[in-house]
Amino acid sequence: MANIVIPGSQFDTSLSPSRVKLDSSRLMGQYHGAQAIAGAMNDVGDTLTSIATDMQRAKDAKIVADASLRMSQAHTSLIESFQGDPNNDEWESRAKEMATQVKQDIYTGKDRVSPNLKRQLDISLQGWAGNLQTTAKTAANVQRVQQAWGKSQEAITDAVNNGNLDQAKNVLNLAKSAKLVDPVVAQKMERDFPKQAAIAQIETGAVNNPKKTYDDLNAGKWPALDPKTRARIKVQVGEAMDVAQGKSFKGILADYENDPAHPLDENKLKEKVNSGEITAKMATSYQHTVDRANYKDAEGHAGRLAIEIHNRDFTIDPNYEKTANDYRTEIAHNLPITLQKSLMAEIDNKVNAAKKNEKYVPPHAAGSTAIEQQVKAGNLGPKDPEDPAYMDTMAKARHLETLLEAEMKKRGTMTPDEQGAFISSQVQGTKDESVFGNVDWLKAK
Repeated sequence: MANIVIPGSQFDTSLSPSRVKLDSSRLMGQYHGAQAIAGAMNDVGDTLTSIATDMQRAKDAKIVADASLRMSQAHTSLIESFQGDPNNDEWESRAKEMATQVKQDIYTGKDRVSPNLKRQLDISLQGWAGNLQTTAKTAANVQRVQQAWGKSQEAITDAVNNGNLDQAKNVLNLAKSAKLVDPVVAQKMERDFPKQAAIAQIETGAVNNPKKTYDDLNAGKWPALDPKTRARIKVQVGEAMDVAQGKSFKGILADYENDPAHPLDENKLKEKVNSGEITAKMATSYQHTVDRANYKDAEGHAGRLAIEIHNRDFTIDPNYEKTANDYRTEIAHNLPITLQKSLMAEIDNKVNAAKKNEKYVPPHAAGSTAIEQQVKAGNLGPKDPEDPAYMDTMAKARHLETLLEAEMKKRGTMTPDEQGAFISSQVQGTKDESVFGNVDWLKAK
């Protein structure tokens, strides 16, 4: 019979029961092995528990971080929403709504929050919501005070600018009573009222009449100004005066360019200088501008007169003295001295030439009576109007005048020699040739 061996023991079936021998060391080894396995199983369970705990802690940490970020962002957003919003009565309700929304966002869509963490979060959210509410309330109160003080400041500024310092003091005292302003600040403001009123008046004057305002500053007006402030404002008013005077100067120059026939006279310029509208230097510049333009026009006028005087024959003008005086008057009144000399000399020469021919009555005078005048002077025959020969000569003279006038209109102009030749041609071969044929009297001597 074969032996059957059970692992962990030696059992010989061929022996009697009394002869069975157990190996205890082997049995103890197997016992300890079983304990080791059981211990290992316990360690695995502990490790899994530790891992689960760590995972929960990680989840909790993530939730806490997210909650902290949301609360911080909400606080910042609330403060920013107050900026520029005058409706401070709505700020506390806005904070409450924001706290509710943040709490919902923290818990919604999250993995299971541990009971311990939820308790801690609820406590934190409750405290944070209270702080958010306090922030909104405080900010609203601060803005209300600022709004009230802002309105008070507007009323004070308006009163000071209008020179009503008593009214300004009354408004300031009311603001102090309502604790809208610190008493020390209010005291400084009241002390500065006269200075601010002076500055307001100066600013108005710098716009309406900068020259007078500048002169008043120089004269010591507004004693409330300290020297440093006076010097600074004086510079600013001076700049405003320069700008205003420059603008006015451009305006009167533009007026002259649009209507050069009517420039400002000397008196008007003086008025503008005295009023401070323009400076004396600007007035001089304006006058130079007008003079230059006038001189240019005068040169053109002088040129036209020179041609006219040169072409006019004074020797055939019975009224040459009057003509000369008319020219002289026009030249003296309308031309600068520098342009008068040459024209006056030309007129004098013309007059002298005419005087040399005074004994000769030039033909074709006004009214076509030059030949008639020769008859009346007795240069062409009897001088007695009652003499029949006189009457006959006068009739012939008038006939010749008519012919000469028609010829001159036809030709446009005729020299004395040409006029004499024409008259001689009309009487040649007739009985009148002896009277009118000798035309030496027509020639200038």
